[in-house]
Parts: sequence; C-alpha cells; structure tokens
Amino acid sequence: MHFQALLKELATEEISIIECKLTDTSTNSKKKRSWDKIHRRFCELSKRERSLKEIKQQWRCLKLQAKKSLSDHKLAIYKTGGGPKTISPPEEFTELIPLEFVEDHNEYDSNGIATTDFSTESPNHEINEEKVVEILPSMSDQNLSTEMKNRKRETTVSDEYKETITRLAEQRYAELLKQKETEHNKRMENMELERK
Repeated sequence: MHFQALLKELATEEISIIECKLTDTSTNSKKKRSWDKIHRRFCELSKRERSLKEIKQQWRCLKLQAKKSLSDHKLAIYKTGGGPKTISPPEEFTELIPLEFVEDHNEYDSNGIATTDFSTESPNHEINEEKVVEILPSMSDQNLSTEMKNRKRETTVSDEYKETITRLAEQRYAELLKQKETEHNKRMENMELERK
C-alpha cells in the first residue's frame, strides 16, 4: 500500500484525538499515545520503517496539500474568461478533518467598529436613541478603503456609545500616526547611516 494512503487510513482511526484542538496535559498524552499507535501500526504494515517524526511531517504535508488544492479550486471558480470547467478538489480529506477547512469569521475585524444594537441589552437603562451613520475619523490622510468610505451602516446606538466610538477612533488614529512617524524616523536614521 502507498505511504500516503496507508497513513490516511491509519490516521482516520485516531482522527478525533490527533486533530483535537485542545492542548491540555490529558489531551496531549492521548495524542502522543495515538501517534505512537499509528507509528507502530505503520511500521507493521509498511515495507519501509519510518520515524514518528517523518510520519507526523507527512501528515502535515497531506493537510497542506489538501488546503492548497481547495484554495486553488476557489481561485479557479472566481476567474473570468471562460475556459474549461474547474475540477473539484478531492473531498476525502476535507471530510476527514472538516475543522481544518473552516474559514474564521469575526464580525469585528482589527479596525472595525461594532454596530450592535445596544438598546435591547439592558431594559433597566434609559437610552437616548437616534439613527446614526457609522462613525469614522474625519482625518483626510487616514488610509480608509474606498469601500469603507462609501459604505454606510445605519444603527441605533446611545449617545454614550457614540462618544466611546469617536474617542476610540481618535485614539486609534493617533496611535497610527505615532507609529508612522516612528517608522519614518527610523527610515531617515537608516538613510543617514548609509550615507556615512
């Protein structure tokens, strides 16, 4: 049996343990026992003995190949210009470890502004509500994407929340300016050193 096929077959039996995302002591010891079991079975069934390190590395490579195949397939789907129909990636691996292929989603990205309706969170508080447009810093030199400038999300929020958003946006902008200034100064120092 081929090395990769044998590895897939053996790993399938222990998949729930070796692909567990937990890293506590108990789980890690279970993972170690599972990998030792896979290694022992592999050596029994294979013509050539391989180290546990080689087997784990091959398993990582198999997962990376599956991810690359899926990524290439997604890229091919969104290409324009016609051409032959794209071939779907083999699903055997994506079905085997589906959590590896789930895209993370965070409704609050690193520079996003929360747009939750806070008026329903606590019925005991009186909130002065009004329709507002998403608050962005008015500084013209901030690098905001065209999409972000043009997109307006209407949300119901309190005045206190608007003030917090404005304050946080201004703080973030000040931090970015300070960071850019520091980078600029470092570049200037490096250029000065190169001249000498």
